[in-house]
Amino acid sequence: MTNGEATKALVKKIAQNTKMPYFSITPTFSICPTHGYIKGEHFSCPQPNGGSQPCGKECEVFSRIVGYFRPVQNWNDGKQQEFKDRLEFLEDKAFTREFSWQKATA
Repeated sequence: MTNGEATKALVKKIAQNTKMPYFSITPTFSICPTHGYIKGEHFSCPQPNGGSQPCGKECEVFSRIVGYFRPVQNWNDGKQQEFKDRLEFLEDKAFTREFSWQKATA
């Protein structure tokens, strides 16, 4: 998340509209062997490769599981399914009536 006010709006919406006893703001990031750190979930590198074509190299996707950032591919089947079931916050819609979550996509 890049916007403090959007983060605040998300936390407020969760606290006021759910009965979750706890939640966390967990960034997901990817690592390309050529380009390094890439924000978000990318199983293949989207960065330009010296032209208009994406690099396309296989990336390792990291997210937090039980308190630690680990490569998603190393998680057990149950935790990988939990990752697929996660909802993502759409930061650009934080201040609109469309403010909602969306199903994470691979």
